[in-house]
Amino acid sequence: MIVLIIFVLLILVYLYYNVIEHFDSYKSVTVVPQPMVYDKLNMYINLENEINMKIAKNIQNIYPIDKIVSYKLSNDVLNKLQNSSNSVGIVNDESFQSYNEPTSNIRFICTIGVSSFILIVNAQSNFKTWNNFKDKSYRFGTDIIGSSSDITLNKIHKSILNEYVHSIKYIEYNPIAISNAFKNNLIDAYFIIQPDPDNVIQFLTNRMPVYLIGTKGLDSVKLSILFPNSQKTFIDGSKYDKKIYGSIPTILVPIHLLATNNIPGEYIRILIRSLFENFVKYKSSGDEIYIQQMFEFNPQYLYPNYLSPNKYIIHEGAKKYFEEIGIITYNPNKDCVYRLGIDKCKDDLYVNPYRLLL
Repeated sequence: MIVLIIFVLLILVYLYYNVIEHFDSYKSVTVVPQPMVYDKLNMYINLENEINMKIAKNIQNIYPIDKIVSYKLSNDVLNKLQNSSNSVGIVNDESFQSYNEPTSNIRFICTIGVSSFILIVNAQSNFKTWNNFKDKSYRFGTDIIGSSSDITLNKIHKSILNEYVHSIKYIEYNPIAISNAFKNNLIDAYFIIQPDPDNVIQFLTNRMPVYLIGTKGLDSVKLSILFPNSQKTFIDGSKYDKKIYGSIPTILVPIHLLATNNIPGEYIRILIRSLFENFVKYKSSGDEIYIQQMFEFNPQYLYPNYLSPNKYIIHEGAKKYFEEIGIITYNPNKDCVYRLGIDKCKDDLYVNPYRLLL
């Protein structure tokens, strides 16, 4: 009993000298909320294809985009970005190529989606490949003057089908307008760049028999020179309610995410990190057609090196992130090109086929 009393007294003495006596010296710690490392940004998109708004909203779900503003053309978005600050934008590759200059206010972040070359003809006609358009002049339709589809079609006419002067008629990209243009013999074919599958073509097949010509009949060497950032793929005709058959060869057209040069690098670093970390959610959050349209899109498109030889000027924030994960290296040893890790060339590192050597 005496031992217990002594033990209790010792505890009380300890508490007095170590806690109670110094109670007045203890102060509550006030935690001041830290400011966010990034501000909300504006996003400008073009409505040249149906997937861009869905992509923009999915990015908004993983990063604080304040508002999404839409324009008709990629060039409208580029002009807006050129004269803005703290803004990002979504454009098609063909339009962006003319802005890839050091003096531009626009910087590349990454590719965030893909579309395809699609040439639509009446299935009851004799047109089955681009070669059928080489014997005389024909009438082509496309969506809007100055659109990526219009720019691309003109490049094909001038560089591949240049033996004849083909005319272009601008017809709104919807099934009624296109079917009426075919019915009234206003056009022989309709060219468009859209993700595959496409709702307009789906509805068009219910109005008239159509045949899709991707790049069939176009010289592959000339195509690769004209469109160096595009890759070969196929349109799956079975996606259109079995009214279009077979696999149609075509090429993928990148859809890019851009930023104004004056956005702090940390903002963009976090933005692209968010895309990598939420890739599955970004790719699969949406309706059934969006999921199908994003099926061909894989992580390699987020890396900058597949755009070679036309390397765009990368925003410093995106560049920093690519350095952090080992995609960009400054090691002159070419053995490092396929090794993961900055300035590391050890045999035990995983092979990384997306490495970009600078």
